[in-house]
Amino acid sequence: MDYKYNRRYFDYINWIWMSVIILIGIVAFYFYWFIGIPILLGVGAYIFFKFYQRPLDADIDLVYERQVHQAIERGYRKLNLHPADVQLIDPIVIHGPLLTGINFDPVIIRGKDQSVRSSIHDALILYFSEKQMYFYKYSFSIIDAEVNETFGVIFYQDIVSVSTSSKTTRYLDHRTNRERFFNSDVFQLTTAGGTSIECSIRDIDQVESSIESIKEILRKKKSAS
Repeated sequence: MDYKYNRRYFDYINWIWMSVIILIGIVAFYFYWFIGIPILLGVGAYIFFKFYQRPLDADIDLVYERQVHQAIERGYRKLNLHPADVQLIDPIVIHGPLLTGINFDPVIIRGKDQSVRSSIHDALILYFSEKQMYFYKYSFSIIDAEVNETFGVIFYQDIVSVSTSSKTTRYLDHRTNRERFFNSDVFQLTTAGGTSIECSIRDIDQVESSIESIKEILRKKKSAS
């Protein structure tokens, strides 16, 4: 993963300070042109390189998608599974922005499309066999080498609930340095032993059918037991 390239998406320019420096450059140019020109050229070069080859919203979304796709294969390896072992249905993938840190706090911004994106992303992969469900939870940073993984197996009869919830979440927008709010959706699976597996949902409309598939499997397995 190209961390340096991804960081450019989250970079910002403090336009207040830029305006002050530009004003100083203009004043200096008026009185001492040989001082003002380097200041103004320096500001121009700084702004240019800040925006040069900056990733777009769609570019960062593609980074997320690639990492999530790789997480499916990572899950097979971590759980010591072969795809043939868990072919009841295709693996179900849920993913979304993570607003809490791994080792460092995430950088969070609202894109031009008004979607909130975080430098740390959350992914949950669910694999289904005839008797049990396997899970692989993968949280990763796209600007640093930060990763957090958990995985395990749950018998169908031990699952007591599968649900989604939505709440208004406050975050600090890195580019504007202002607190903002957005509606965050979360998937949650709870077991009889009190274990709870949660994952942020980036697009609730894309995972609704997958969540219904999980519930349908649980109904069939519980009625057959």
